Amino acid sequence: MSQFPTFCLILLIFLSRVEGKVEISDFFPFGTSSGDVSFPANDDGFATKQLTMTSEFKFFNVTYSTLFVNNNGGISFSQGVSAYTPTCGALSVPMIVPFWADIDTRKGGFVYYREATDASLLDKAKRDIDLAYPNLPNIRFNWIFVTTWSNVAFYGSSSSCDGLNKRNTFQLALVSDGLYSFAIFYYNTVTWTTGTASGGDSCGLGGTPAKAGFDYGDGRTFYTIEGSCSSQVTNLPQTTNVESPGIWVFKIDNELEEACGFIGNSLEYIVTNPVPSSTAEGYVIWEAELYWYEGLLSDPSSVLNSIYVRQQIDGTTFKILARARFSQYFAETGLRSMTSTVSFTCSSGSRKVHTFNISIIA
Repeated sequence: MSQFPTFCLILLIFLSRVEGKVEISDFFPFGTSSGDVSFPANDDGFATKQLTMTSEFKFFNVTYSTLFVNNNGGISFSQGVSAYTPTCGALSVPMIVPFWADIDTRKGGFVYYREATDASLLDKAKRDIDLAYPNLPNIRFNWIFVTTWSNVAFYGSSSSCDGLNKRNTFQLALVSDGLYSFAIFYYNTVTWTTGTASGGDSCGLGGTPAKAGFDYGDGRTFYTIEGSCSSQVTNLPQTTNVESPGIWVFKIDNELEEACGFIGNSLEYIVTNPVPSSTAEGYVIWEAELYWYEGLLSDPSSVLNSIYVRQQIDGTTFKILARARFSQYFAETGLRSMTSTVSFTCSSGSRKVHTFNISIIA
């Protein structure tokens, strides 16, 4: 097989990364006209909210009767958090952060929050959760807490680079029936990632970008959405774990149960210099492992366009071994690409289909 050159296998990902976002009209209704409390304009403040739900809110096996709305893009328990630069590792404070960054509403925008039991809000949340977890029992939710960061600016924004006009809009809904707890993230617009005090520029980019995810609060365990703490965090309105751009749904009462889908909606390339394992009838067979992290996956079954998949399990990581067959001509002449589709059944029972491109570069 020495007659075949060495190639680099690159997986160009186009899974659920499609143009889209959650339209404001599809957010949970927000604003003072919807009964929200409007957080006064501030930089690094937080508000304390004593919950009125009949049972406490359960977050990673701990129940809470008080939460803190942090201006800088998140909810915390046990104490408020005024830190403006996200900690990208584990924390000692339990937190839920759809977008932890240096938000400055003195420069523009609003933070709204409310606790509610409205049937219309609960029904809307249930529709999202049922799509994400179709095999859960018929849960009757009785409580929701909605926080909205609307058109918010960043610390240090200026007229250069239109920094003053760069705004982000996103929403967090916590939903519970007293036993099960869920978090729903909605993203409409993410145009900046960082305040200047976190090393960013006057355009809101660079430095230590925003974090999106969860911290258990034990100093060891945390989860971040792919792209967090990097420039890719601006992709949140286009990515999803429920096949609807800009929406992320998580079950958070015990251990994190992420809705069935690819974390960050991306497969990662593993083999950078694959060697053909065999040849047959003018085809070169290349092998690469496509990794899928943090979630429930079963029965990867059908794959189109000459990609063959089988499942391997190593601890909590699921590996899909893809065997790509390319003609000898393609292998010898350099850049060629193909589009492939992987379909699989989640442990929750829902069916997912993802499409990605594979390119061979000499």
